[in-house]
Amino acid sequence: MQYNETPEEIMRDLYEVGIHKALGYLPTKTIINICGKSIQEIIDFVEANGLRHWLYQTDCVSELYVYDVTMLTQMINNYAEVLNAAGIPTSSSQDYIEFIAKNLVQQEKYPQAYAVIGKTFNDDGFSDVDIRMK
Repeated sequence: MQYNETPEEIMRDLYEVGIHKALGYLPTKTIINICGKSIQEIIDFVEANGLRHWLYQTDCVSELYVYDVTMLTQMINNYAEVLNAAGIPTSSSQDYIEFIAKNLVQQEKYPQAYAVIGKTFNDDGFSDVDIRMK
C-alpha cells in the first residue's frame, strides 16, 4: 500500500476523532511502519482524550479503530432506520464498529447506509448523498 500523504496527514484519521469525526481507523502496520508510532502510544492518546479504541485482528488483518462514543452513538441513533434496513446493528457503538469491520455493506444495494458509514468517518465523498429513508 502506498500513501501520498505524510505520516502526520495519515495519523489525522485517528487524531481527528472526537473533533471532526466519530470514527477513524488505520491498519496497525501503517501506524507502526509508515507513521512511526507504537500502538500503545495511540492507545495512550485515545485514553487521554476520552475516546475509545478497538483492535480488530484476524490472521490477515490488524486494524486499530478509534471512536468517540457520544458522537458515534448520536449518529447511529439519528440514522438507525437506514442502518437497520441494511442489517447493521444499532444497539451500541461497539456492535456497529464490529459489524462494519467484519462485513461489506454493498453501496449499490444500500446506498444510504453506505453513506452513513462514510459520514461516521467524516468522508466528504458522501456529502451529496441523500441518506433519508425512501
